[in-house]
Amino acid sequence: MRQAHQSIGIVYLAWGDEFIFEAEKSRKSTEQLGLPTCLLTIQEASDETLAKTKFSSIYRIDFKHKGLMRKSEIYEHCPFDLNLFLDTDTLVYSKDFRYAFQKTNKFNMSLVTAPRYMQWSFPSMNKIRRDFPNISWEISSYNSGVIFFRKCKEVESIFNLWKELASKYPFVGGDQNLLSLAIEILDFNPYILPVNYNFRGFWQFIQGEIKVWHSRFTFPENYEHYLENFMQQGRPYFYDNKNKSLSIAKEDGLPKRSK
Repeated sequence: MRQAHQSIGIVYLAWGDEFIFEAEKSRKSTEQLGLPTCLLTIQEASDETLAKTKFSSIYRIDFKHKGLMRKSEIYEHCPFDLNLFLDTDTLVYSKDFRYAFQKTNKFNMSLVTAPRYMQWSFPSMNKIRRDFPNISWEISSYNSGVIFFRKCKEVESIFNLWKELASKYPFVGGDQNLLSLAIEILDFNPYILPVNYNFRGFWQFIQGEIKVWHSRFTFPENYEHYLENFMQQGRPYFYDNKNKSLSIAKEDGLPKRSK
């Protein structure tokens, strides 16, 4: 997984007490990985709040963008060669991320497709579609809450274009839409990880271990029971928010098998 003299770490972006504390909760869940963590925050962040966290390093940044578009600026401030960026509303439930880091070393960036994966299905993106007549309607939308990336010229170009698009189209609601557009414009092919690495809890099936729970829903109360049953049956499950649990996907909810 690790190349010679390569540093690996986890990066967060948060501002405001509520989200800094949420990031700290997420950081605590990553301790099982044994990796250093870095928090990127605004200059005005409270010293008292930051003192209550245990990040390996904290950087105060003069961001040029507002809100979530600040994600487009993280590349230049990430202190590691191989980075795992996590949104504050994530929790890590696995000790083994070797596969994702191995693929990131090979492909430079690894992502999970968003549950709502058709880029132009977002109304705000439709407003700018005329500016990109050569971009297909079918391009994917990648979720930007879990991003594995390696510091290199190729990835730096993606973040630079993401920043440019964020400046030109600040009205676009989702930061991940502009990241996805930058990837498409540059004809870059990230490695697509299974949803286990970025499970949102809606519009997705899950099979096997949840690596990253990316949701403010309650984590499934029957997770251990689910893992035991999955190993026996190998069937896909979905998150049932009403019952706070993972439920097996019924046969009539799946394509019929040919006999």
